[in-house]
Amino acid sequence: MFGRKSLLLMLLVGLSQLSSAADRKAAIREGASGASIASPVVGYFWSQTDGIAPIEGVAGAAHVGHALSATDRVALPPGQAYAWMESPGGVWFLVLDEVHGQRTVVSDTVAAATGSDTISFSPNGSVAVLYFRSSSQVQIVSGLPDSPQGTVRFRAPQSDCGALAVADDAATVLLACGGNLYSAAADRVWRPAIPGQVAAAAFLPGSSDALAIMTGDAAVYGVSLDSRNLGVRAQLPNGMNDPVSLAVSSDGRFALAIDGDGNAAQLDLATSQATLLKVAQGMRTVVRGRDASTFLLLPDGEGVPWIVEARPGNPSASFAPRIPPAPGVSQF
Repeated sequence: MFGRKSLLLMLLVGLSQLSSAADRKAAIREGASGASIASPVVGYFWSQTDGIAPIEGVAGAAHVGHALSATDRVALPPGQAYAWMESPGGVWFLVLDEVHGQRTVVSDTVAAATGSDTISFSPNGSVAVLYFRSSSQVQIVSGLPDSPQGTVRFRAPQSDCGALAVADDAATVLLACGGNLYSAAADRVWRPAIPGQVAAAAFLPGSSDALAIMTGDAAVYGVSLDSRNLGVRAQLPNGMNDPVSLAVSSDGRFALAIDGDGNAAQLDLATSQATLLKVAQGMRTVVRGRDASTFLLLPDGEGVPWIVEARPGNPSASFAPRIPPAPGVSQF
């Protein structure tokens, strides 16, 4: 009897674990056209080919799902809880449901925020900063996505600027112009941060400290209003001397840099260890996906996205192909 009870208990525990895992792997529900299956969503990306499309599945076994919406411009913040959707009429927001990819309009048009040349988000995704090249102005939009509030535009330190970043405090901004990286706080006064041709910058979560990578430079620099936090934080691996994009995990432990030539580098900021990963050429943008330490590498043109799972000493890289839907199965 004791043996049977023990066996039954083990079976119940195992079934509970399987049920929990199954809930994470997929969701099945009945619709008007029959049963439909939803895969978990690693993240989203936008392209002229796909519109805004989910990356469904899990790292190592993911694929590009059906497009959710098409618009003139889409920007996705770290964590990808929503999408910034821009058209000539203004800006609106879609909440991206974690399991089923449901879409909900949660805000009216933010007309003043359209037409920027560059847009960047804070680490927690609640703040966007926009750069308008023609007027050489910067604007911050906070309260995203539920209660967007835009600041009055203020002048950039110079014309023809590039790399742009904003902190979670909705006040601290970094902007690269004319061979220097400048910072501005709530007073909107620009101050030189570090010299050099900065390719990308990213703030650490909940902090006014940031990381910066430079064109033709293998160093990863710390940027801070506090001089004690300045200096080299890590070195990119050999052969990766011209990075183009940078993102940070939600806990601030990892950063990922890419160079567009088939190289990605995981940077462990706790140990300063750098790990080289080989990916497809043409990856020009890296963003944090829905999981805390999952990064999405996004291509120029019609390529497919890649997924990097950050782990101490052993990150993984895989791609998400486009797979035609099976007949008779409804996807959402």
